[in-house]
Amino acid sequence: MVACTACHVAIEDRRSIYLRPIDDETKKLLPDAEVRKLLDAHGISGRPIEPAELWWLTQKLNEGRTVSIAVAVSLDDPVHAHDITTKDKALRTCEGCHSTDSSFYDTVAIAAAGPDGREVYHAVAPKILGSAYGVLLLKRFYVMSGTRITAMDYAGLAIILGGVAVPVVHGAARLMTARLRRERQNRKEGRRS
Repeated sequence: MVACTACHVAIEDRRSIYLRPIDDETKKLLPDAEVRKLLDAHGISGRPIEPAELWWLTQKLNEGRTVSIAVAVSLDDPVHAHDITTKDKALRTCEGCHSTDSSFYDTVAIAAAGPDGREVYHAVAPKILGSAYGVLLLKRFYVMSGTRITAMDYAGLAIILGGVAVPVVHGAARLMTARLRRERQNRKEGRRS
């Protein structure tokens, strides 16, 4: 999900990536008490969660149920969340998202439901967006040239080039073998007569 505030606030306002663990049955955000208990038990409190630790946390949260990680791009500062700019001042450059240098990907956090219903955040190391764990956990989150998963960029390029190369190589092979196929056809017709 990309929140309106990802584009329609002042360019200097900071955006972040929020990983939201959702119970697939209830469609609700998991309670922070549950997430915090697991983080404390694994000694992950007070520092950013590393990719392997996020994988471990997700596996623990999935015990006895199915939990999906929904990804949201949104504004960091809830104070400015309602300062929606007009259309002419909205973020218009592709590089805002589609760039490895984009500040959108500098802050990553897990968002869980606090006791009052507001989201509580736990910092995650931004390298999750470019790690193998990120590919596995964040299946539906990929921005070409943005999420720093260069392997995905290369795979996409290979698919495009492969799609173009197959008909080109096939056509070239048929042109190069046309004479041989004609000679073979002529020999077959000569034997029948």
